[in-house]
Amino acid sequence: GGEPDTTFSHITGRPTAHWMVQLSTKGLDEVPGWVWAQNNIRVLKLTDNQIEHLPAAVGDLVQLRELQLDRNHLRELPDELFTLENLRILSLNYNHLTDLTNASPSA
Repeated sequence: GGEPDTTFSHITGRPTAHWMVQLSTKGLDEVPGWVWAQNNIRVLKLTDNQIEHLPAAVGDLVQLRELQLDRNHLRELPDELFTLENLRILSLNYNHLTDLTNASPSA
């Protein structure tokens, strides 16, 4: 695709490719669509933006281990977020989340 090469950083020192997408402090009000097609993403950093909505497509990032969404404008989280079995770190500080009653991992 037409993504800038600087968006991706290869985490070295491991035998297999692990990818990080760094989109913090970009003034984004939504996550760029190309992100959801990158199903090899392990770490997604989206802190310090103005993101108000996380689409259901977040559930497509099956390799995702860490999702940083601090200091955005999120009011709710999609159920698909809680289907990510590899997700270990979810950081949501300083958002506008008010109701997490539906945000529970499926048994």
